[in-house]
Amino acid sequence: MQHKTMTKLVVKVDLETTANGGPDGTSPEAHWRNNRVLLCGWVSNLNGIRINLSVNSLCDEIQNNIDLGREVLLVAHHAKFDLKYLMRDRPDVEWERVEIWDTMTWEYRNSGHFTKFSSLEDTAKKHG
Repeated sequence: MQHKTMTKLVVKVDLETTANGGPDGTSPEAHWRNNRVLLCGWVSNLNGIRINLSVNSLCDEIQNNIDLGREVLLVAHHAKFDLKYLMRDRPDVEWERVEIWDTMTWEYRNSGHFTKFSSLEDTAKKHG
């Protein structure tokens, strides 16, 4: 009997989006339909760097790996923001089966709460 090794899919993602306000022009949130993804960039341990104009290829990769029985870890800076877009645009993905790591929250906690929430660029620069 052969034993198959299941590789965990680790995906690092960053979305570039519009940031328009809601009906009254405030609160630029993903749940307002007038906001959309402009660019989706990600890299995974199973595939190289990928860039697309929508989240569809990324979401397909995530769901395909779930279907194969792999664990999926999504790493993002301010993950809540990216997840709003991902979940809104692709509700068919089994998001409850995806583990999430948020580098912005990690940096905030690791800093001892002495700094404001750090940008992705500042966090990457600080940690090389």
